[in-house]
Amino acid sequence: MSPIVKIVLVFFAVIFSLKLKSPLGLSLFAGSLALGLWLGMPLGALGRSTWAGVFDLPNLMLLLIVLLIVLFSAVLQETKQLSKLVAAVREVVHNPRLAIPMMTAIIGLLPMPGGARFSAPLVDEAAQGLRISKLESATINFWFRHIWEYWWPFYPSVILMSAITGFSIAKIFVIFLPASAVMVLAGYLCYLRRIPRRARVDENPRSHGSVLRLLSISRAILAVIIINFALVGLRAAFESAGIHLDKLPARLPLVIALLVGITIALRGSGLKAQTIAKMVLNRRVLMTLLTVASILIFSQVLKDAGAIAQITESLRGQQVPVLLLAFAVPFLVSFVTGLVVAYVGIGLPILYPVFVSSLPQSELVAYVFIFSIAGYVAVMLTPVHLCLILSNEYFNVAYLQVARRLILPCILSMTAYFGIFLLYRML
Repeated sequence: MSPIVKIVLVFFAVIFSLKLKSPLGLSLFAGSLALGLWLGMPLGALGRSTWAGVFDLPNLMLLLIVLLIVLFSAVLQETKQLSKLVAAVREVVHNPRLAIPMMTAIIGLLPMPGGARFSAPLVDEAAQGLRISKLESATINFWFRHIWEYWWPFYPSVILMSAITGFSIAKIFVIFLPASAVMVLAGYLCYLRRIPRRARVDENPRSHGSVLRLLSISRAILAVIIINFALVGLRAAFESAGIHLDKLPARLPLVIALLVGITIALRGSGLKAQTIAKMVLNRRVLMTLLTVASILIFSQVLKDAGAIAQITESLRGQQVPVLLLAFAVPFLVSFVTGLVVAYVGIGLPILYPVFVSSLPQSELVAYVFIFSIAGYVAVMLTPVHLCLILSNEYFNVAYLQVARRLILPCILSMTAYFGIFLLYRML
């Protein structure tokens, strides 16, 4: 039996267990072990993969970042800074159709793992009094969090795509900017139209002071964004100067930025250490960390078993049409891993030479576009996408509930994306 079939069957088993109300973390962990054994991994190798999935330094850093995000948002909620921030946004942007998605989109500029968990409390607070359900809030939060990821240069996948294809960051921006516009339009048609155009009649009029108040209240969040970007830029400058910092964890800038943001949020709050400890040492947070750890173990097992490479090489070797290949490989890799950087880092190095050797030069942009779009749509639908998992857990909604609401905008987006693909082929 091919690795594709085995992975698909395990995925169906995981999704079925979710239908039976099994916790996602436990389902994924069991699925990881079952898949590893089914792919022929010895018990010792499977044990090492499980250990590495949690305790390798990059994975530990990821777990730490998720924990810090949960703590940061809890502090902002406990100190009423979130409600003040939402009130300040409403003073500046009176239309909830703009204010609610704007909050999650701004957080989306920060390439943090599980970032939808960071923006979830903002969206939740902004939706109060507007007759928006938790399910609607969860979907809006997840969808608009990801409108930039096609081309925003701080995302690793964009940098990796530039390195593999030789396209400049500016060229990638031009190619994929229409994709962001399509996502915004699909999100408006499917989610935002039902939100009242105007907020309550008691909204304060917009003023210069309103903007300053918004900047002041959001200083902790702005600090996270600015410090992270500054440290990432500083690291890039050192690398360009020949000073290599390979021994420093890649996610260290975000950890530092979050610690600074938490410190700013706690200043003058009067919160006791016991209260802060309760924010992170509770069942809900521990289950969240278990889910993240299970995703990391699942990805590690796939990598160590060589399953993704087998799938890609198998499709490539079966004389599959280039267009189908450009769509199927990133879609499968993304759906299995839940990572944008995975389909770029695994599929593109293998398929881009196929594009170059079998297509006219003028069509390369079109095929890179459809390759990336296919992977991205799968990332938006897979149950192992960390943002989707954490956002759903915050709003206490099930994956299948949100997935059903994601299908229509994904279909609308894919229809538009295919039209853009055909346009790029003709240029």
